[in-house]
Amino acid sequence: MVQMITLGSTGISVVQNGFGALPLQRTDMETAVSILHRAYEGGMRFFDTARAYTDSEEKLGNAFTGIRENIYIATKSHAQDSE
Repeated sequence: MVQMITLGSTGISVVQNGFGALPLQRTDMETAVSILHRAYEGGMRFFDTARAYTDSEEKLGNAFTGIRENIYIATKSHAQDSE
């Protein structure tokens, strides 16, 4: 059975396991998109990335064009506040 969790106080429920995008920085665009499509086809809907992961955000964008509303993407930054 797939375990679901709620992300903090957002009310957003996702599968407990997420896809960490750090390793995508070591792949070319075509391979990364293929990997991301396979993850999506396997039921993955929560993806974690960061600007520090070189071009992983761009790879996620390319992979999920047209289906973005079906996934959740978490990212990180060095920002200290919302400003």
